[in-house]
Amino acid sequence: LVVAIRILAIGIAGPIAEELAFRGIALWRLRTMRLGTAGAVVVTSLLWTALHFQYEPAVLAQIFLDGLVLGAARVRTGSLGAPIAMHVTGNLFSIAESLFGLG
Repeated sequence: LVVAIRILAIGIAGPIAEELAFRGIALWRLRTMRLGTAGAVVVTSLLWTALHFQYEPAVLAQIFLDGLVLGAARVRTGSLGAPIAMHVTGNLFSIAESLFGLG
């Protein structure tokens, strides 16, 4: 049961909620401001990285870069579908790594 809840929360629901908040609401609102689209992608990536403060600096750097890629996917496609799919896939892979020693 714990594994199923972990998969649901961290692997699926969490990424969907984060993408709705960061690449959905925040990015789309910030891009209309003085920052422009590129600046909005950077700012939302920084904010998203700050949300993951519990990790070590090397992991935070990777999270920031992932945020840039997810933001670029959102801008390029004009949809949240791509960044949600990418984020869910990444989190599910991380869960599989920790559960089964993959990677």
